Amino acid sequence: MGLLASLIQAYGIKKFPPAKFNALIENAANNTVPAMRTEAINCYKSMYLWLGEAVETLMQNLKPAQKEAAVKEFAEFKDKNQNHKRYTRSEQA
Repeated sequence: MGLLASLIQAYGIKKFPPAKFNALIENAANNTVPAMRTEAINCYKSMYLWLGEAVETLMQNLKPAQKEAAVKEFAEFKDKNQNHKRYTRSEQA
């Protein structure tokens, strides 16, 4: 989960589309282990950098309390990561 969040944050959703990983992230977010839930929320925060408010549509199957907590963290996370976009070699040209 942590690696996926880092990759999405760095290279975006075109290289790592959320639709492929959404079921995995939802399962982790609904897990009973707090560390798994935290990593899943970090994935959603990374997607928020690229999708904005549209990421909330991917979070429909989360518990309401988890969804509200994640939405509160989105604004703080966006302010901290203004220079988040990196390019691959082919994109740099």
